[in-house]
Amino acid sequence: MVTSHESKLKIVQLSKYDIPGLIELCESVGWDYDEYKIGIVMSY
Repeated sequence: MVTSHESKLKIVQLSKYDIPGLIELCESVGWDYDEYKIGIVMSY
């Protein structure tokens, strides 16, 4: 028997308005990202 559990992903473009939430997410998992570092990542 072959079964498939497909997941559908949605890609969204982040903006500068998402930075505060991204900082909160980083802090919640112990990552040391601040607004400056996230801005650099988002510039690529």
